Amino acid sequence: MDPIPVMGGNKAGNSRSVRDANPEDYDALIVLGDHSGDIMGTEKEVKELLTKAYAHGAVIGGIGGGIIPLISS
Repeated sequence: MDPIPVMGGNKAGNSRSVRDANPEDYDALIVLGDHSGDIMGTEKEVKELLTKAYAHGAVIGGIGGGIIPLISS
């Protein structure tokens, strides 16, 4: 949840907390799996980010346990 991990570029400059993330800034969001999916599935801020980003046209996906927040959203 803090910060959101990113795959490339200036990682420190692109990372931010879920609480500070603007859903309109994302074309796609991938929720990573393993235990992080279990934790993020319980967080209101994560569900709101996913729901609002999807409503603004973002493609949303999950890897392994990362689908848990998607199901709960």
